[in-house]
Amino acid sequence: RPLVRLVPSEWSVEYDHLQASVWVSTATADYRLLSPSVEYEPLWTLLVRRTALAARAIALLLEDGSLSFKQLLRHVVGLNKSVEEGGPPPLKLRAEELVAHGIFVADQISNTEGLEGCSALAGLRQELEQRRKREAREAEGGGNGNGAHGEGEEGEGEGAQDPHKRQRR
Repeated sequence: RPLVRLVPSEWSVEYDHLQASVWVSTATADYRLLSPSVEYEPLWTLLVRRTALAARAIALLLEDGSLSFKQLLRHVVGLNKSVEEGGPPPLKLRAEELVAHGIFVADQISNTEGLEGCSALAGLRQELEQRRKREAREAEGGGNGNGAHGEGEEGEGEGAQDPHKRQRR
């Protein structure tokens, strides 16, 4: 029989309490992804961590929708210690990951019925906006935090070759 590659038409994440499952759909069936092939391991690891963050955040907010962003952050990390009976050990998630993957997590929370207006989501979005502004300031200032350029640095004038460096006006 010839080998046929099935092309996924879409993928989705299913949240079940603190766990998340990733599904891909093809023209013939839906498949729950269990583990990646070697070449997809880095992408898979990232996806598992993102979905675990979102699953924890959603479960906590469904339990208590009045949590602030900082409270949610503490609780998400606090769940590193809890083990469900018969289940795998929980991922050890870090607080900074919630902000690093904040756009994905915010999208998942806002698409969950009843959570679109919660204060934790507003706080996460505010934190993301502050981070965006901070990164923009650092990019303008060459990364040294005060906006000053060092003596003899490239990037002054028309001849700068580095595409990652912003031209001064």
